[in-house]
Amino acid sequence: MISSGRLPFAFVGLALTYLAASVNLSVTSIALPSIASDLGATTAQLSWIFNITPLVNAGLMLFAGAWADRFGRRLLLVSGLVIFLAGTVLSATANGVDTLILWRALTGAGSALAMPAALALTFDIVPEQGRRTAIGILGATQAGGALVGPILAGVSLAVWSWPATFLTVVPFIVIALAATPRLPRSNPDTVTPMDARGTTLVSVAIVALVYAANELSARTPLVAIVALAVGVIVVVVLVLWEQRAPHPLLDASVMRQRGFRVATVVIFGSQIVLGGFFFVMPQYLQLVLGHTPLEAGLLLIPALAAWVVASTTAARTAAALHGVHRAVATGLGLAALGYVLLAVQPASGSLVLLIGGLFLTGLGAVGPAIMTHTAVNSYRSEQRTIGAAVNGTAARFGFSFGIALLGGLLGAVYASAVAPVTSGLSAANAATASGSLASALTVSASLPDGSALAAAARDAFTSGYVVTFAVAAAVCAALAIIVVVGSERVEDPRHGGARAGA
Repeated sequence: MISSGRLPFAFVGLALTYLAASVNLSVTSIALPSIASDLGATTAQLSWIFNITPLVNAGLMLFAGAWADRFGRRLLLVSGLVIFLAGTVLSATANGVDTLILWRALTGAGSALAMPAALALTFDIVPEQGRRTAIGILGATQAGGALVGPILAGVSLAVWSWPATFLTVVPFIVIALAATPRLPRSNPDTVTPMDARGTTLVSVAIVALVYAANELSARTPLVAIVALAVGVIVVVVLVLWEQRAPHPLLDASVMRQRGFRVATVVIFGSQIVLGGFFFVMPQYLQLVLGHTPLEAGLLLIPALAAWVVASTTAARTAAALHGVHRAVATGLGLAALGYVLLAVQPASGSLVLLIGGLFLTGLGAVGPAIMTHTAVNSYRSEQRTIGAAVNGTAARFGFSFGIALLGGLLGAVYASAVAPVTSGLSAANAATASGSLASALTVSASLPDGSALAAAARDAFTSGYVVTFAVAAAVCAALAIIVVVGSERVEDPRHGGARAGA
């Protein structure tokens, strides 16, 4: 660690790890319509293609945090980046939906190993006076990846096809790997024993709950109910186990801190909304409004640029508004307004409403940027890797759950709304057209007079889009209320004084 307030050069590799993970997701979101057209994927399959990366990431991240403390934070970072690199290259070779989902899962495993170690190493190498800025930069690199990714994907799709979008991640991973020799080898002097049973229960619960939400768009309610029941039962078992575990995964002293609880809820809820946004918006821009992938990527710039600025200036915003809770609640309130504008935009057709709504949604980034620091800083120094893993798990679980839940909601509304038009088609065409908007447009192109089907399918998707973003607005508003109601000044024993809590 250095003594000055400047960020060390080794931090570049850690920031690029987060950047690569974000680009990996954002390029996939832009490529979804092309993948659907090329591979004939349904909405449920598209959800899995996009969702499997954050889902595997969430399921493995707690294990990764414990392994990093045992085997070395730098070793886990390097191992994760290598696996991440392999998954991105193999994704470009996939020639079917199932194969593509498999390789996307590998990228999730690699980033799961790398990200908790990167966050913990940030606390290791950055002096205390620069940590909040460093955490804000990590949040901004994720937003920056979301900003750069759509543009890279748009160019790749214009020049080649969707496999090239995955290869755009490779340079960031390679540079991050090249920076790892500058990182320290040291590990915490004290390593907390791993709660393997608790960690396994968390992973099973995450997979079950996300699977249940994803089955909404697959229209298999019985499977969704069974998966939901399994998830709920596992959560109950987890709570009972944690109360008597010799080394509980969820440290009771941390869980009792109101600031930590509110921070975790805000991180989780914000990521639910963000996951739905990245799944729905690129499809709406390309398949409903008719923009090219590059144009769609450029139209997302207002939201993603606002996200970058809000993340990097979160600490200053909190100081200007004289409180963390005021800054977070304000950002979430503005994001809620943005989603309302996006929900009403299709009825008006206004480009001003679209751009304005996109910009306001990005201001919600103040919440996750500040709350990540609050959540991880709630742990003692020797617990920060597992603290980073818990924080990362909450974020990735939220993102994955948001894709499944809001994507499933979109798919269910779409299938219901398009059903009257597909009833006159052949059984094969009806099933294909009901699967996704991209598939419906493919079917319409093969029919002598498919314009009616194309128009109805776009209207059906728009209905799902409106419902999805109305829900997103409600979630942001609820989070803002939680922050205001749950705000307090908490005592930080590591700094010997009060700090603004959530």
